[in-house]
Amino acid sequence: MTPLEARNGTNRGSVRMFDTSQLSATAAKEKWDRVKIVCTQPFNKVARDTITDMNCPLRKH
Repeated sequence: MTPLEARNGTNRGSVRMFDTSQLSATAAKEKWDRVKIVCTQPFNKVARDTITDMNCPLRKH
């Protein structure tokens, strides 16, 4: 959601996807056994945001 959508409570079913190009180059090259996800939405204090789906593909090295 954009900040305006969060304030208005619209487009609540939107999806954002990220890939390695949006990560730190150093972090993207590393192997990780844990991932920490912090979900914040400071634009509407009443509405709750949730993560409904997450896909972290495993690479075999």
